[in-house]
Amino acid sequence: MRQRTVPFLGIISLALALIVPAFAQDSKTLSSAAGDVYVISAKAGGINFVEGSASVRRADGRSGLVVKGDELDSGDVVETSGAGRVEILLNPGSYARLDRNSKVELATTTLDDLRLKVLRGSAIFEVFASDDFKVTVNTPKTELYLVKTGVYRVDVDENGVARLEVWNGRAETSADNDEALKKGRYATFDGSDVEVAKFDRGNKDEFESWSKDRAELIAKANKKLQRRVLSDSLLRGFRADAWDCYSSMGLWVYSRRYSVYSFLPFGYGWRSPYGYGLRTSTQICYDPAYFYYRPYRGIVGGGGKSTGGGSTGTTSPQIPQANIERANRNRTPPFQRMEQNREVKRDWPVIVGTPGIRPTFDTGSRSSGSGSTKSTSSQQTTKSSTTRTKGKDN
Repeated sequence: MRQRTVPFLGIISLALALIVPAFAQDSKTLSSAAGDVYVISAKAGGINFVEGSASVRRADGRSGLVVKGDELDSGDVVETSGAGRVEILLNPGSYARLDRNSKVELATTTLDDLRLKVLRGSAIFEVFASDDFKVTVNTPKTELYLVKTGVYRVDVDENGVARLEVWNGRAETSADNDEALKKGRYATFDGSDVEVAKFDRGNKDEFESWSKDRAELIAKANKKLQRRVLSDSLLRGFRADAWDCYSSMGLWVYSRRYSVYSFLPFGYGWRSPYGYGLRTSTQICYDPAYFYYRPYRGIVGGGGKSTGGGSTGTTSPQIPQANIERANRNRTPPFQRMEQNREVKRDWPVIVGTPGIRPTFDTGSRSSGSGSTKSTSSQQTTKSSTTRTKGKDN
């Protein structure tokens, strides 16, 4: 059996290399170590889905068709055909979906200052947003800021007149007006003229239904992530500095079953802006010692058993001074601030454990539809690698 295992694993690795998109090849943002089953990303700009046809004009002058798995950079312009739609990954957990006959430029891919330009057509933005992670949308005649978690639609006509609808969340604009753009309101922008009013949220067209269907499928992909395997991929990427708990709300994880990048939140039991439960999450960012004193070469769990050089003893981790100072400051990661400020809807989750660390719940900041929580004593009876909780989707 031992002789037959190696070729079999080699075949699996080759198959994964072929099916994972080109978007998943950036070593700076992905966990690509040998043996990974899940590909993990923490960057924006990936093409997650293409329906029909669409084209891209690169910032360097190159052009061609957009295909699923492509990666966009700052300055790239995507244009859909009369039968085309595209889904673009923004900061993890957030999406831009383009309708037919639409044209959008990805101005920046910086996660804490993400900017897009809707030049023509229609785009729906499903976003996790906070003070740390706003999404800015430019149109020919105004600038829009998506500042709260929600669902937004932007339409731009051939004359550059823009209309913003807030389905959920809150938006701000560069225009000089006193009315907040909250849930159920729209605004039209024609130069200096701004009109704000309520709209009928029951009126949904085919594009809006398509966007919601995409959100539902991605939530299903999240629920099907295999926790034990995913935990290994998370740790490999973490040790390789592929991601950290401060640069995003979570991670993109490629699901082979659904052929999409789904969202793995750092927080427990988050619900998507559309309201779909995200049952699988990770608890690694809830352990300050593990994060701040992150493992370096051969160190497991920030200190403990050595895995390198054939040694079976213990070793003291070489902790950079910057990490020690950061631990002393005890900064709260952005996703925890969102939970504490109740800026994200939550439900009971399934948690991806971390070897050597007992998963815990942040029960003090949990808010659920039933208003109930489980006691600390019952939480401590769970295994150290994974914790299960059960709940019903609303």
